Amino acid sequence: ETFYSPQFPDLLSAPAIFRLYYFVWCSSCCRLRQVQALLGGGGAAAPDGVLCSLGIDSRYNEGCTELAKYLFYDLYGQNQLNLEPAFEEFPEETLDDVILLIKAECVHLYCNPLNYAHLLPYLSHWRNLRLYCMTETEYEDEEAAEEFKISSFVEMVADCRRVGVPYSAQGTHRGTEKSKLFVK
Repeated sequence: ETFYSPQFPDLLSAPAIFRLYYFVWCSSCCRLRQVQALLGGGGAAAPDGVLCSLGIDSRYNEGCTELAKYLFYDLYGQNQLNLEPAFEEFPEETLDDVILLIKAECVHLYCNPLNYAHLLPYLSHWRNLRLYCMTETEYEDEEAAEEFKISSFVEMVADCRRVGVPYSAQGTHRGTEKSKLFVK
């Protein structure tokens, strides 16, 4: 995973935007590997994967949001390195339409076609990535989109016996009281 371009034989001679993209994807790959390393060698009690679902699907779980910010270099937070100003034009529920299952040897990612282009620079170099994404035309049918999302999730977790969910010491979800559902 080294930078090479015929126009710019070394990273320092590349324009700033190339250096920034290189930094972002290298950081994202490294951060993903750090999360995957937590899953290896934990014995029978270790989870088979870490499930990160954003937005309403996780009841705005802060741990999931923090993991997404970590992996996608604050794409989901307020940050000066946000490379996509057009990202702000979509409603929050569209941007949060992401499900990520990280396993020790692979990653499963569901996203919609509207946020796919924004996520691509961060995950384009991830190894063993299984991507679940509809075309824009298919996504226009809301019922079909929800069915696809559900079937994608079922396929993601099919071979998992135990799945971990990120926890945040800041709180489990924003704006609501803890419910029995989160305790169980």
